[in-house]
Amino acid sequence: MLNPTKIQSSEQIDWFLNIDSDTQKHFIYSHGYHDVGTCNLTKINRSEKTFESGVICGNTEFQKHPINIYSCLWLYDYAFNQLSLVSGTVNILRSNKRAIKLNKALGFKETSISSEEVMNCQLTKIDHLVARVKFIKFLRTLDLWR
Repeated sequence: MLNPTKIQSSEQIDWFLNIDSDTQKHFIYSHGYHDVGTCNLTKINRSEKTFESGVICGNTEFQKHPINIYSCLWLYDYAFNQLSLVSGTVNILRSNKRAIKLNKALGFKETSISSEEVMNCQLTKIDHLVARVKFIKFLRTLDLWR
């Protein structure tokens, strides 16, 4: 999240009422009975087959839990396979070292659009598939449902 400004409840309701489902997809991911976070595809451009993405773990109990990786894998599978998009971008604050490390491991590569404060990265379907295979092998070794 690049905008830390607090918004009012009325602004949040207006935002939800005006979501364009053709250019935005928003999901809540959970573990058992616990809502963990949200992931989204925004700025979906069907003609260019591109998107911007974001994943936010909002439950501190699950900040280092693999469910966050699963949500990323699911989100990008959805973008590439269900929506037939071909590339996506993500903007990450350079101070968010954990997010940078995760997104690079997910196959994102830094672009020339990056700035001093924000890292802009791009993901292609091929890079996603290569990273996905590695993550699935790793995740299978864990006891996730404890």
